[in-house]
Amino acid sequence: MGELGTAAAKAGPAVARGLISAAWRRWRPDTSHAALDLHADNLADRVRRAETPRLEQLGVTRGQGVDVYYEALARVRGAGGEDLGTLQEVWAYYSALRPGRLVVLGEPGSGKTVLALHLLLDLLDQRRDHPTAPQPVPVRVNAASWNVETHFSTWLTESLAADYGLLPPVARKLVEDGRVLPVLDGLDEMDPLGAPPKRARAAVEQLNRPPWRGSPVILTCRAAVYDSVRALRPGGADAGLHTATAVTVSKLSPAEICRALAAYRRAEGLDQNDWAPLTRSLTAAPDGVLADALSTPWMLTLAVSRLRAAGATAAFELARCPDTAAVRDQLFAALIPAAVEARPRDKVAHYQPERAHAWLARLARHLSSQREKGQGGTDIALHELWRMAGPRAPRYLHGLVVGLVVALAVGLAFGLAFGLSSGLSSGLAVGLMFSIRYGPSSALAVGLRSVLSPGLAVGLMFGLAVGLLGASPDRLVLRTGRPGALRKRLTAGLTAGLTAGCLAALGVGLAAGLMFGVGLAAGLTAGLTAGLAVGLAFGLLFGLLFGLAFGLWGGLLGGTEYRPLAEASRVIHDDAAVGLVFGLVVGLLVGLVVGLLVGLAFGLAGGLVAGLAGGLMSARASVRFVCASVLLSRRGAFPRRPVPFLRWAHSAGLLRITGGAYQFRQDTYREWLTQHPVLQLPPQEP
Repeated sequence: MGELGTAAAKAGPAVARGLISAAWRRWRPDTSHAALDLHADNLADRVRRAETPRLEQLGVTRGQGVDVYYEALARVRGAGGEDLGTLQEVWAYYSALRPGRLVVLGEPGSGKTVLALHLLLDLLDQRRDHPTAPQPVPVRVNAASWNVETHFSTWLTESLAADYGLLPPVARKLVEDGRVLPVLDGLDEMDPLGAPPKRARAAVEQLNRPPWRGSPVILTCRAAVYDSVRALRPGGADAGLHTATAVTVSKLSPAEICRALAAYRRAEGLDQNDWAPLTRSLTAAPDGVLADALSTPWMLTLAVSRLRAAGATAAFELARCPDTAAVRDQLFAALIPAAVEARPRDKVAHYQPERAHAWLARLARHLSSQREKGQGGTDIALHELWRMAGPRAPRYLHGLVVGLVVALAVGLAFGLAFGLSSGLSSGLAVGLMFSIRYGPSSALAVGLRSVLSPGLAVGLMFGLAVGLLGASPDRLVLRTGRPGALRKRLTAGLTAGLTAGCLAALGVGLAAGLMFGVGLAAGLTAGLTAGLAVGLAFGLLFGLLFGLAFGLWGGLLGGTEYRPLAEASRVIHDDAAVGLVFGLVVGLLVGLVVGLLVGLAFGLAGGLVAGLAGGLMSARASVRFVCASVLLSRRGAFPRRPVPFLRWAHSAGLLRITGGAYQFRQDTYREWLTQHPVLQLPPQEP
């Protein structure tokens, strides 16, 4: 016992200093110049890992791309704004701009995001290849998620912390020191369709004021919307983003469209006459409907997909469309059937085209309603999916589920501690209390609350917390990616917990012994001896207890690695895993403490209730997600398992991932879905 106490006394201060140092580094991380260089390099690597697959998903291979047209505003007309170029030349053009303020304009689907991503990755390459010349890290952020009432620097800092796992003080210092180049994507998506771009105008105004006035920034926006933004503040060339250069993505000419179609046809080994009705129409009417409708890379890609599926039938139907809206309707209507057809035959039945269309249309309508309320409306994260089921119903069901689970736990706990009959009655009382909170009759609730035991008030507060609090997920990841790292962290956590627990219990034992010894006739020496013995005994016991608890918590969830944003579908999985581990740790800790102090039956009861309550409180996002999934599937508004469906839509190119949330690949497609909730299948090849 003495040797163990001596070892604990020696190791305790070192472990305590390590824990305090780790906590201090997290609260006040190193933001010196050298440390910021490392943080910036780490951020650049994470951005590259996140954005490279996005560009590939958009169908663009670096080194190949559409042409762009440079149209300089009056303030920088001498910067070579009349030159033509391709995606490969954008970074060189941008590098020559002083200041580096750029606006990427174009029609819907013209490739604005593609250009921004290509430029971002090129700038990252230049930064990596020239480490001696300090350059800011370009980071793409979704403009629609910015509440313009929040300062841009604050919002950008929060985005870096949430999307790339940076500590808030580090993210703030990187932004303040100008080490981040914001690429603000989708300025045109900040306001509802057809409404005056007031939020977009307010965003531009913030970027025109200190500290961002004159700082490098890149925007993407529809050309028509940007004109409207400038019109809200008449004042010449600087009515938009001050001292910025506009880059307009050019439309594809009829000749370029025909060349692209011929290349696709040759790659598929098709006869040159298969798509003849379409190419003849383009040649005969270079200013006609088809030439206008297929003048953007995305629409041309959709046309090729449609032609592959229906051949001459699709070519004939597209050629006879009376206007661009009819062309768009045909191509958009064929998107989901083509995506379903591309799945393995044994899985097609899971997503029939009509149902998949209805589900995506429901998601599109929800996003449109969110945009009208000024609550974003361009993307949705899994932990926010419950809002699709309504503002109240998911909360009601969430509270009811938690109430029933806690009621069963309380009933079983009382049954273990006091007997079966008392357990059943207590469990019923707690279950009623949780159901009352979400029941339809407040009068009945008041009446039952006055009859039930006072202990229900504690449960009521827990129910209020679960049902009314937000449901933000925990993104702690249960894997490290390094062999042996989990074992090392578990060992370190157990050692630190055991040492800290022994020291704490020893201190309490000595204090108790001092108080006990003062009142003993035998004197202080006997009291201190007894206190030391008790302290060491409880130190071993509770040190092992706390060491096990904190070792599990720190070992399983500490030291996690950054997860690329492309795995946005795992947010619910991670939140549920955190809730499970937290519930196990809390249940184990409470159960052992109560069991040692009161008895085994009470320990089992207390651990069960505390573990379930702690786990459910920690995993609010995942539990509410499940409740919303049940409600939505019962109404037929969304599939019973949303995660596989959203993954499928993402892999099919219908959705993309931005900032850890799902987003329709094109805003025009989202708008079209809101107006066409029922799928009208296009004609198929006979």
